[in-house]
Amino acid sequence: MEKINSTLNYYELNSTVYFMSTYEINMKFAYDRFCRQLQSGTKILDLGSGSGRDTKAFIELGYDVSAIDFSPQMSDLSSKYTGVNTKILSIEELKEVSVYD
Repeated sequence: MEKINSTLNYYELNSTVYFMSTYEINMKFAYDRFCRQLQSGTKILDLGSGSGRDTKAFIELGYDVSAIDFSPQMSDLSSKYTGVNTKILSIEELKEVSVYD
């Protein structure tokens, strides 16, 4: 539990710096490889959405994306950047796993 609190504290204190250093990274090579495995209309969960970079990219590629992050600060930044309500949730609290492809 101490490691989780330490990680959460880091993102709460450094959310803006983290956002600014990650949101514009070009991940096209990874998205192309990943998306080749997906069918049209796939529902994606961005677990630990961070800056929202991946959420935004997958939405722009036409996928149905939900985003969660454990850090309230990161969730807020992700929501503002993507227009998607990024839920504040830990992986342990995630219950709706079967709805995602």
